[in-house]
Amino acid sequence: MDSSVKRKISIVDDNEIFVEGVKTICSELPDIEILEVMENMQYIKEHVQAHSPDILILSYNLIVPYTLELLCSLPCFCSLP
Repeated sequence: MDSSVKRKISIVDDNEIFVEGVKTICSELPDIEILEVMENMQYIKEHVQAHSPDILILSYNLIVPYTLELLCSLPCFCSLP
């Protein structure tokens, strides 16, 4: 990958140890940028629409009944086959 192009990551997880571990690993990778860490799903749709992360890491424990519908409402997921 071209080193000038960074992959943007957003994390939704309330486990501070996990988040700090991911941030530590990502800090070692020059082509990775963490956009934001959120502790819940409350603003995830607005965040994804505003920032278009390349990778979205979601905690399994934070998944709510409407998670699939929420993800399918995002343009980046709607274009998947």
